[in-house]
Amino acid sequence: MKSISWLLRGALALGGVVLAVQAWPVTRGAWEAQKADTVVSQLRRFNEQHGGQAANLADVVAAIGALDRAVAADPVAGRYLQRSELVVGGALTPYFSITLDQRVAWLRSAESDLVAGLGAAPARGVAWARLATVRQGLQGTSRGVVDALMMSIDTSPMLSTIWLARLQLIFDNWVAFTPAERERLGAYVAQTWRLSTERLWFAYLSAQAEIREAQRIKKRILRHEDLEGRFTEIYRLNSWGSGESASGPGSSLAETKNLRERLPQLVEDLSIKTIVTTQVA
Repeated sequence: MKSISWLLRGALALGGVVLAVQAWPVTRGAWEAQKADTVVSQLRRFNEQHGGQAANLADVVAAIGALDRAVAADPVAGRYLQRSELVVGGALTPYFSITLDQRVAWLRSAESDLVAGLGAAPARGVAWARLATVRQGLQGTSRGVVDALMMSIDTSPMLSTIWLARLQLIFDNWVAFTPAERERLGAYVAQTWRLSTERLWFAYLSAQAEIREAQRIKKRILRHEDLEGRFTEIYRLNSWGSGESASGPGSSLAETKNLRERLPQLVEDLSIKTIVTTQVA
């Protein structure tokens, strides 16, 4: 009996050692990640308050190192996503004295972390919005931004803390959405506007988006040196904004009603046999 008892004790002790060895990476990962928590919280408050002193650069670099060790010890989705938040915060904090190349490198690192983390834990609306923001900074308007943004809306549509960030991304990437996506987003924006307590921000972002779109169109038109090229571009882009004719509102059915009614009689009265069209610009 004594021998059996000692065997059981030995087996239990061995099992405890095995469990401790297996749990060590998780424990070490959590310990390393905890070192970065304060800096992540400081950067988060800085972004939420749109100003103030967030953290110093040395603390951010040290926190990134701690999360590097946490990911190496325990490479789970949460660690990747935590590191992405820290790295994005550091890259987008304006008062840090780092080069543009370093900011871009951090954003690329964050993109890799987000792709890895979201691949294992896709139901993270905030992380999808962060990925869309990172891609906006790296790629500009693109389907990569649109795809991440649509996933953010699908997974957390009513998360009010990121409504304004989403709205900015929607306006910045409007030309990249499909017609079906635009119809869906129009309903989504209307819904969030009705529920939001910050409607002035909606109006401001909408106005800014219209200004940027007007500037974009103007730049495309003026790249043509000749008038024919400019008016062809205006026609192609429907820059006059008419819903009926790319030639502008003056060519709509309502505006040409009297002309269309009187033109046949005028042709008959004057015995006109031939009509020639020519450029008027």
